[in-house]
Amino acid sequence: MPTLRHAIEKYYLSVFVISMVAMSVLLILLFHSLAIKRIDQEMLVFTNDLLRFLEKPEGQPIAIFGKKNYGFHVTERGRTIASYNLPDDFVIPKAEGFQTMNSERYLKLMRNDLEVIVTRNLKDHYTFLASLSVTLMAILVPFIFIVLLFGRRLTRKLTTPIEMIGKQMQLVSKGVLEKIQIEPTSREAEILQTQLNDAIDRLNRTMEELRDFATTISHQLRNPLASVKTRLEVLLTENLPNDVKIEIEKIKHNVDRMVEITSQLLLISRTQHTSAKNFEEEDLSSLILESIDQVSQKYSNKQFLIDPIKEIKVKCVGPLLIHAFANLLDNACKYSCTEKPVMLHIEENDQTVKVEVCNYGEPIPKQDRDKIFLKFFRSSNAKTEGFGLGLAVVKAIADLHRAQVHYEYEDGINKFVMVLPK
Repeated sequence: MPTLRHAIEKYYLSVFVISMVAMSVLLILLFHSLAIKRIDQEMLVFTNDLLRFLEKPEGQPIAIFGKKNYGFHVTERGRTIASYNLPDDFVIPKAEGFQTMNSERYLKLMRNDLEVIVTRNLKDHYTFLASLSVTLMAILVPFIFIVLLFGRRLTRKLTTPIEMIGKQMQLVSKGVLEKIQIEPTSREAEILQTQLNDAIDRLNRTMEELRDFATTISHQLRNPLASVKTRLEVLLTENLPNDVKIEIEKIKHNVDRMVEITSQLLLISRTQHTSAKNFEEEDLSSLILESIDQVSQKYSNKQFLIDPIKEIKVKCVGPLLIHAFANLLDNACKYSCTEKPVMLHIEENDQTVKVEVCNYGEPIPKQDRDKIFLKFFRSSNAKTEGFGLGLAVVKAIADLHRAQVHYEYEDGINKFVMVLPK
């Protein structure tokens, strides 16, 4: 997509060139029209002199010296009585008056029994028009370059504040800058900068309020659930009938589910309201190894295969990335074949790091693949108990880090791919 500066330059240059060419064409047509009128006037004077001479030969003779471009043909009652310097392709016009044929200007007049045709060669006229066109082009081309240079300077002056605002907005969204700071070149640019900074301030205040709200909700929900869970665990240690303990176990299981759902939802909320200002430089390989260590404690019989990796520095929120990789690994362990390992592949280039979490197993149905990162969505082939929040958490953490995460299935292998910017 072209930039605003290039679009403006293209627009005004196109308009200017079209305008200059149109003016040049009009100027040439104007010169042509004026020259033809002058030629017609000269031809009319010459023709009148010729007619007077033919009517009264004893009068003043007609001057034909210096009129090498002229020719005439005179007939009387269909008989040619005079002819001079006619062109090779001479044609008798059918109508009276002026007309142009084959680079010749014709004038036909009828008087009594005389028919007079005067011709005038227009090659010198067309040569003049060609010279005029070349001269105009010689003037127009450097003039266009001058206007282009001036226009670019003017366009640069007008669009530089907008380009600077766009670049600084990217830095603001990444948390590198807190406000837009440019040198406005116009009153409009200054107003735009002020309005955007006000909007950023209001957005930051709103985000801070949301973070405070999430923290408050976290305490308000977790504390009562923890108390209920503790009380249930105490009851299970007492001497109670078996049927009562079974019911308490069911209640405790449901409370555990509520605690897990609450924790996952609060993690999503906290992730969505975390600022890039909280990013720190971390070693991605260490984060991945820590997430493997967490999951391997839960799946002690599962084998993990990982590519040899070196230290990879990325800016991130370390604990959140560990949680995201742990969720992907946990998901891979749940749905992998028992005897097959879970594999991790890591690819690095100058700009990104790609992490693939792979397992052998049944593929996710195609109709579900666009929905697996939605909250509370569970695939139609899900076999284990869950809440449909694990991949939603992964997606929220990926979005925070401006990473891409997607699912692939190839040659019997499920792949969850996360591409992180450095």
